[in-house]
Amino acid sequence: MDYKPVLIIAIIFVLCPLQILGVLSSASTEKNITLKAIAYECICNIGEVNTDYLVVRYEQGLKWVSYIAFNLSDIPIGAEIKTVKLKLKTCVVEKSSWISVFNTTDVKWISTGISWDNRPNLDKLLATQWVTTFEEWYEWEHEYLTRAVKSAFSNEGVIGLALQSYLLTDVSGGVFFYPEAKLEITYVPDTDPPTFTKIEINPSTPTPNDDVTVSVLAIDDGSGIKEVYLYYSTDDGVNWIKIQMSHAGDSLYEAIIPKLNEGVNVQYYVQAYDNALNEAKSEIMSYTVKSELEVILYGIIALVILIGVPVTLGVLIYRRRKKRKLSKHQSNVGNT
Repeated sequence: MDYKPVLIIAIIFVLCPLQILGVLSSASTEKNITLKAIAYECICNIGEVNTDYLVVRYEQGLKWVSYIAFNLSDIPIGAEIKTVKLKLKTCVVEKSSWISVFNTTDVKWISTGISWDNRPNLDKLLATQWVTTFEEWYEWEHEYLTRAVKSAFSNEGVIGLALQSYLLTDVSGGVFFYPEAKLEITYVPDTDPPTFTKIEINPSTPTPNDDVTVSVLAIDDGSGIKEVYLYYSTDDGVNWIKIQMSHAGDSLYEAIIPKLNEGVNVQYYVQAYDNALNEAKSEIMSYTVKSELEVILYGIIALVILIGVPVTLGVLIYRRRKKRKLSKHQSNVGNT
């Protein structure tokens, strides 16, 4: 009997549901947000300005360019932006045209205004759309647009876009849009908590004369570390003292547990929050405050072990070799 068809069918029945579940799981984490324009301006090279519409037009050498700005602060900190769509609704189409969307080099015009002489330069071309009819919503979507929004989200927090027509120089006409521009954004929120490595105390064996520095490497690849706290208890966890840890460079955070009496058992742990307020908590660790004499004795014992073990091993190896040589010598004498 040929089992290959049965095996293939079985694999299909196993893998297909798993793939479907993977897609559904990924999609379930995605969120959507719609942002409205916070500012818009329309300028012309002869100084005419229209504040009622976003005009993208060319007429006998005259040029109109429209600028739009969006505040990205409503997107959760640390979110991973997946797709971006710019949506505009037409109100007049004098002549069908390619309408292109550009990134702008700055967004200072939001507060200072725009004139033709101080207009922001057009940066990278982000997307282009053929506009033919009015009273319809048009959308621009391209990976370049998504990248531009991602960059602005990580840096300025505001993105400026410009609309320009690609009509030929000897053709008059253009497109008017309502100023109700939208950015529709799909993103995956940051749900991963920070991680800890190398939680250490210094000195490693504290005495009553020692402040104890607790250090930790706290890392968050999503939204970044917001705050790190040290908790410690001297009564078996009944009460905990909270200290905010100081950022000591890179991913290193430190806090000090003050001097405590001999014999006190100290429990401690570290807690961190990222900028998306995901929380991480380390395991509870502990140390006991030793007397100075005890620490000295431990040091002597450790030194003796450190020196004594190699010396003892050396003596044993020497004796074993000597015994072998003697045995070999006696064997040779016997043979003669």
